[in-house]
Amino acid sequence: MRDMRRVAFAWCGAVTATVALGCGVSGCATEREPQSSTDPPPERSEPTESVPTEASTPVESAPASITVPSCEELIPLEAVAERFSPDWTVVKENSPQLIEVFRGALGPVALQALDQAEQQKHCTWGIPHSDLLIHVNVAELPDDVGEELVAALEDSDYQESETDGVRVFTYVFPGAVVGASDISYGFVDNVWIASFGSGLGDLAVRGMRHANPQLAEEG
Repeated sequence: MRDMRRVAFAWCGAVTATVALGCGVSGCATEREPQSSTDPPPERSEPTESVPTEASTPVESAPASITVPSCEELIPLEAVAERFSPDWTVVKENSPQLIEVFRGALGPVALQALDQAEQQKHCTWGIPHSDLLIHVNVAELPDDVGEELVAALEDSDYQESETDGVRVFTYVFPGAVVGASDISYGFVDNVWIASFGSGLGDLAVRGMRHANPQLAEEG
């Protein structure tokens, strides 16, 4: 999952050394007798060969981190107006009240994954003074968390499909008008894009890929 994600050094030093020589009260140390001519000459140390050090292994650069743009950048208002009508607008970003509404539509595994997200952003679009709202939540998940969520969805009532290299799981609430009250999860690498109320999920994928070229569809 996932595909995503500076130091400077300064040093200084100072070395001081002092050497003191002196004689005691009873006199200096006895002189050393001269060396006999028959004494063997001092050993000459052989120069040591320098051992080349192995080249340090280059450190792999960390994966590029994921950027989650603002709601207006994620899905430009012009794109929303073109898809629906000019009456649509961004309602609010990261609204606590609307986040609670969105969380209420999630199952237990999805909620657990959401709470373990490395970062996330919640956006809503709608028509002012109406009940028309579409929620989009973008979350960057740890690899193991994303894998657990996908495995749970594969074993659920969600319908799986694939569009533009994105795995999508969709669930329509019983008795709801199709497209009005459904929830879909799209996965691009380690990015989870959840849409409550259809119509904007694919635009959110496009916005994330624009902000993060490493998420672009391969091939």
